[in-house]
Amino acid sequence: MTPADAQRRIAGLRAQVARHDEIYHRRAQPEISDFDYDQLKRELTESEAQLASTDSPTQHVGDDRAQDFKEVANRQKMLIPEPSTCVAFFGSAASGFAAYRRRTKSA
Repeated sequence: MTPADAQRRIAGLRAQVARHDEIYHRRAQPEISDFDYDQLKRELTESEAQLASTDSPTQHVGDDRAQDFKEVANRQKMLIPEPSTCVAFFGSAASGFAAYRRRTKSA
C-alpha cells in the first residue's frame, strides 16, 4: 500500500468511526454491532501507528450521549475486567475474566 493509499484508508476509517460514534452516542441508534465497531477502531489504530493525528477518533474517548439518556444506580458493584485478563472476551481471556470475577466478587 502506498503512503497515499494509506492516507485515504485512514481518512475513510476515521470518517466511519466518527459517524458510528455520532449515531451511537448522540442518537442512540447504532447501526453496527459492538464487535464490528471494535474491528473498525482496531484497524484504524493499527493503520495510524505511523500517521496518527490529534483529531483522530483513536486519540480521544467520546461521551456525547443522547440528552435523554437516563442514569441509573447499579444494585451491585460493576466489575471492569483488567485489560490483561480480558481482551474482548476471546479465547482464554473469557476464563481469565471468570477467574477475575471470582477473586473480586467478595470485594
